[in-house]
Amino acid sequence: MKIALVANRDHPQVRKIINEIKKMGHNPAIIHPHQIFVDYNNLNMDYDLYAVKVNSYSSLHAIMIAEENGIPTVNKCDAIRISQDKIFCDILLRKHNIPIPHTYFTEHIDSVKDLRNKLKFPMVIKPYNGSKNVVYKVKDFDELVDFNFDKLLYFQNFIQNDGYDRKIYCVGDEVFGVKRISPLIKTYENKADEERTPMEINDEIIDLTLKVGKIFGLEIFGIDILPYKDSYVVLDVNDFPGFRGVKEAGKAIARYLIDAAKK
Repeated sequence: MKIALVANRDHPQVRKIINEIKKMGHNPAIIHPHQIFVDYNNLNMDYDLYAVKVNSYSSLHAIMIAEENGIPTVNKCDAIRISQDKIFCDILLRKHNIPIPHTYFTEHIDSVKDLRNKLKFPMVIKPYNGSKNVVYKVKDFDELVDFNFDKLLYFQNFIQNDGYDRKIYCVGDEVFGVKRISPLIKTYENKADEERTPMEINDEIIDLTLKVGKIFGLEIFGIDILPYKDSYVVLDVNDFPGFRGVKEAGKAIARYLIDAAKK
């Protein structure tokens, strides 16, 4: 099978996936988004499957064309687009009764100024689009209104926790999990240096993860969760994440992509 992985070739997980696909006797290729060129009148999409592990408009446009021409893609274009917009994510999660933090967004800070005595702090501010692993904690109203934001200000009530994020990863129906120190507590100049430890996955986490995947139509994805009131709250949904700290990820993803290409 000829499998194209649209990704940054320097990413360590990408190299592992490519090596595993080769070991299984198939012909993979890495396509950087800058290499994508589409001529609508002379389409040349000669792969059996396109998998996207990078956030770019050209990647989304290319896999939409692939889908229209009957070529399998992982993930699907619509699933990626929704998961990369946190506001759309929240709307969809709330619609399906998935617990999420109390969330707010606005295009102009003036809309917030009348809420000085109504909002509860601290708050967590995130980029509303994509997954940039960047979060900010603001302790009071003045910090919130002074925050320098672009396009949309997206923020959530802070969930009290033990200082560790639970990052849950899914490949098809295989679920993995790691814990890491929250970036609100400790940040790393290089993400590869981030300390991650495997965590036990119970049935509730598995069921929650698979339900989110089904809601979004995602096949390879991750969710960030925290324990909350004897259950879990979903903080984020990410299409095709880095799977850092999951030793089995390269083989699991390679197997899944090969099987998807054969369908």
